[in-house]
Amino acid sequence: MSSGMTSSKHRKRILFLMVVFLLLTIVMISRLAYWQIYKSSWLEERASSQWVLSVPVSPRRGNIIDAKQRTLAMNKNADTIAAIPKQIVNAQAAAKVLAPILSIDEETLYSKLSVNKSQIYLKRLVDPEVSAKVREQNLQGIIIVKESKRFYPNVSLASHVLGFSGIDKGWSGLELKYDELLQGNKGAMRFGTDDEGQKTNGVEYIRPEDGNTIELTIDIAIQSIMELALEKTYATHNADGVMAIAMDVKTGGILAMAGKPDFDPNSYGEYDEKLWRNPVVSDVFEPGSTFKIITMAAALEEGIVSKNDRFYDPGYIKVSGVTLHCWKSGGHGSQNYEEIIQNSCNPGFVLLGQRLGAERLHKYITDFGFTQKTKVDLPGEGSGIMFELEKMGPVELATTAFGQGPAVTPLQQIRAISAIANKGLMTTPHVVNKVIDKDNNVIYEFKDENKTQVVSTNTAEEVCRLLESVVVKGTGKLAFIEGYRIGGKTGTAQVAKPGGGYYSDNFVASFIGMAPADDPQIALFVAIRNPKGSSHQGGRIAAPLFGEMMRDILRYMDVPTQLTTEKPSFDNYVAVPDLLGLTAEKAAAQLWAKGFITERDGIANGVVVSQTPAPGVKLEIGQKVVIKTTSQSGNSESFDVTVPDVKGLSLKQASMKLGEAGLRIEIDGSGVAVSQDPKPGEVVRKLSIVTVKFKK
Repeated sequence: MSSGMTSSKHRKRILFLMVVFLLLTIVMISRLAYWQIYKSSWLEERASSQWVLSVPVSPRRGNIIDAKQRTLAMNKNADTIAAIPKQIVNAQAAAKVLAPILSIDEETLYSKLSVNKSQIYLKRLVDPEVSAKVREQNLQGIIIVKESKRFYPNVSLASHVLGFSGIDKGWSGLELKYDELLQGNKGAMRFGTDDEGQKTNGVEYIRPEDGNTIELTIDIAIQSIMELALEKTYATHNADGVMAIAMDVKTGGILAMAGKPDFDPNSYGEYDEKLWRNPVVSDVFEPGSTFKIITMAAALEEGIVSKNDRFYDPGYIKVSGVTLHCWKSGGHGSQNYEEIIQNSCNPGFVLLGQRLGAERLHKYITDFGFTQKTKVDLPGEGSGIMFELEKMGPVELATTAFGQGPAVTPLQQIRAISAIANKGLMTTPHVVNKVIDKDNNVIYEFKDENKTQVVSTNTAEEVCRLLESVVVKGTGKLAFIEGYRIGGKTGTAQVAKPGGGYYSDNFVASFIGMAPADDPQIALFVAIRNPKGSSHQGGRIAAPLFGEMMRDILRYMDVPTQLTTEKPSFDNYVAVPDLLGLTAEKAAAQLWAKGFITERDGIANGVVVSQTPAPGVKLEIGQKVVIKTTSQSGNSESFDVTVPDVKGLSLKQASMKLGEAGLRIEIDGSGVAVSQDPKPGEVVRKLSIVTVKFKK
């Protein structure tokens, strides 16, 4: 009994052990299968990482090209100096050799070479001479990796649009906005290593995948025309800044966009960061009289104005106890609606605004896109500032109707007038036309899905006709171009103070228009911020800038001229006399005799020490001449100045130097000053013109 029981226990014990052994075997086989089948790739990667060193290779960033496939941003081959710390025998000695070549502090370099990493960059994108010197040292553990460096062949041209790229990513402009599409995918150089981390023979090269090419709507020829004209204006008027934007009215494609001052994206770090901003996209300012286009379009669309209506302007209008003035002292008298826009008459537009009422005017402001961003494909877009409908009282309604109070961006303005030019159909401004991959496949093409009819075709065509009359008969005469029908509107706006109110001596002069007026193809906006010198009025300084720019653009685009265009008359324009050194009374008498109105700034019985416009400038009879007076003696010698030497200076530097001497500049060419007339050292009358020739 006892023996049988013992035998049974042994069998059970053996059976138990066999079951346990079997279970353990199954577990071991399962784990082995798991690692061999499901985790094999992970194991291989882990093993490979112990024996293979991988150095990343950056892809070539995609090119940016203009509408005619001309290169705006590209890449240049460049070497990067890297290290494999495990392979370096003597880090201190290597640092001593490399420090002067790489222009890196020896201790800093030693710290880099001593880190516990598989590889590390020492200096990226070095000049060829530097990499050649490193190669000559033949240092173990130091490698040279081929990369590419961003290059902008046109230097500062379109710099605000393009932005710039750092070593591995875009930092501003299109380079930032489309960074992911431009970057591509990294490749690698893989080296075999032994158990001590030393490099063995054999290199595997995994080719990087280059970035996509971005094709713009920008035409570099139009961009060049724009920037040359802006550069001259920026210097001539010693302005705080100038800007312009040209747009295809039918597609919304931006043909050119620029602001001065700008920067060279090849050396962006040498410039103040403020210059990286794109003022056309980001800047917000009161539009002034260019906004009257919106009020007029709204009035025509609502049918609240007719050709028989008369608007009387005595020079001012009172609204809720506030007196609002017209720019012309004494006013324009009785006018029809065509004349109030020709004359840019503030009281006339106040009356239009009152007929519309706050609700309807606000509706059209919203419809024309001034209460929201344009959604342009560029970073940093600013937002317009408008009175909320609930806060638009009688005075706010009145000032908004003629463009004072609201603040808008240049982009919002160009989109609005393009809608007028495009038979009332508003498009979306954009600078990217398409994106093309490395195999030349189009992977993106702009399609405007947000077109909006903001006013009827009849209204839009009537506004175009009115704007043409502004250039032929009104304040925009200096924008006229022989052989082309031009429509446009002047703007002069005081700059608002941060705490409220307006600066008395800080203005934005602007002009916005389209051509040809009977079948518009292109819209153009120009603005000059805080001009100093002969004038601050949009009709005096922004209109001729617009005309020069638009003329050259139309010629480049092969837009045919017309022989029967109506021409503006300048019969009522006369030259402003030289008033320097005269008493205020004598100066006012001379101006009255010429048909001008005097505005005095300074001592009532003083002597004239400056005047705006300058002597010789042709001004329309009835306009205002500002004289500044002091108590100083009227000695004529105090108004004689010695002409300074400006040779070798840039346009802006030469303009500033002559301006400081009390002289005006006339610019011939671009680049640096090579000659001038009158010559340095000659004594001339204050406010005289010095013609300076520039060459690149």
